[in-house]
Amino acid sequence: MKKIKSFLWILLIIDNLFKFLLINRGFLTFPDERRYIMSWSFLKHLSQGDLQGSIIALFSADGRPGNVLVQTIPAVGQFLSAKIWGWEFLESQNSAPVFVYNFLIYSLIIYVLYKIYKLLIPNDTLVLFGLLVYSILINSFVYLRHIFPYNESLLVFLFVIWQMLKYKIEKQADIYPKKIILWSALAWTAYMIYPAYYLTYMAVFFLFNFLFLLHGRKSIRQVVYYNFIYLFTSFAIFILVEFLSGLGHRSYLKSLISLSKAVKQGSFSESYTFLFKYLFQVERIGGMLLILGIILFLFYLPSFIKQRKMRPALYLIVSFFIPYFLHTSMGYFFHSMTMYGRILHQFIPVVILMLLLFMIRCKLIVCQRIIVFLSLLISLEYFFQLKEYLQIVYPRDVYWQYLKTYPDDKIINLSTYKNAWSNLPERLEGKYIDASKKDSIYIVNGMFFYPYDTVQQISLKLPEKLRLIFDKLHFINYKAYQYEGLNIEERKRVDSLNFHIQVYR
Repeated sequence: MKKIKSFLWILLIIDNLFKFLLINRGFLTFPDERRYIMSWSFLKHLSQGDLQGSIIALFSADGRPGNVLVQTIPAVGQFLSAKIWGWEFLESQNSAPVFVYNFLIYSLIIYVLYKIYKLLIPNDTLVLFGLLVYSILINSFVYLRHIFPYNESLLVFLFVIWQMLKYKIEKQADIYPKKIILWSALAWTAYMIYPAYYLTYMAVFFLFNFLFLLHGRKSIRQVVYYNFIYLFTSFAIFILVEFLSGLGHRSYLKSLISLSKAVKQGSFSESYTFLFKYLFQVERIGGMLLILGIILFLFYLPSFIKQRKMRPALYLIVSFFIPYFLHTSMGYFFHSMTMYGRILHQFIPVVILMLLLFMIRCKLIVCQRIIVFLSLLISLEYFFQLKEYLQIVYPRDVYWQYLKTYPDDKIINLSTYKNAWSNLPERLEGKYIDASKKDSIYIVNGMFFYPYDTVQQISLKLPEKLRLIFDKLHFINYKAYQYEGLNIEERKRVDSLNFHIQVYR
């Protein structure tokens, strides 16, 4: 058993060290990442003593004031590295502080998951196997290249879940108001970092009720009292934040309402099947393992319910299932919000837990052999996935690369498709292009294409005597990115077009 645990630790460390190959790529690729600029703006106004300006920046990230605050950390790191090395603040080469920050948050998630699984799974080997499964999933590492708030929010939520489970399982004591206030405040803080994780906020609330009110056999009066404390704490913070946003002539509430109406790219018809399609097409072997885990867990669910020791784990799973089913049903029947890969991100730890609970049923010797085999298989698949992920390129990275390589050349941006639009580095926007330069770099298809289902190829005539010096796959070819807002037909269209970014000189 010790040898297997050591084997899993080695695989876990190796798999995660290889993630550093992703450094300095993909930064500020998506329009949503532009909210990161507000973190630097917040710091700038604050340093100048401009309180109103800092409040405006804080509430200019579409209902994510917590996001603005936590991402001041990598913003300071980027500012220092730019000063030290003479780089521009937002260039791709200066994105290492963002990656290191993301990796630190990711590592803390692994640590908290270890604590949660250890409380719920009476088998250290299975706990380590669950962490390995989490670490090899594309859904776990695809966001490391970007400046999104998904992991920061998830980390705080998982910390609250860990503390709730720990208090219930280890202390077996009655709950008291100070704990409820703390957990509610932390849960709302996580929501303010990324409001799309309102589902996890609901899950934490349900878990609180299951662990301490339902399981604790509280009276109706106590249930109402404790729930009032929990909800009033979140509401009080909301009122305080709304008041603060008003000082900057903003409305936190209005930004949340506006944001909720914007989550409609993708396919409503896939609401119920999205999880399984994502796991099968994006995660492949690791995803198929999780699908099998879901099926086998549901098959053995009646026997799990009878086991008293399983109840905290089952409470956690049910707490997440309720909001998940609500979200998918609202999308399918009422066309309110679609499913994205980033929305699934909050459910992945619980899906892994379902797999681990089933594996507890296996005989020890059989389970050990299965774990060794599956660990090697999914790690091998991970390295193939990582190699494939390293082949794609991002428009901004390409532009910065050739701005640095040929600083005296003029950059010309072209597309061989209709419905193309640019997300250029700041130095390339309009007035920064020097038309007097003699030599030119032609970057073809370094763009976004939307909507994808109507993208049409057009003929493009380039000047004679140009030489092709760069030709790589556009990032949208990577399947995980296609599940961030593209519907079924759009994904098929992207696969058939096989976008490339090319550079001529």
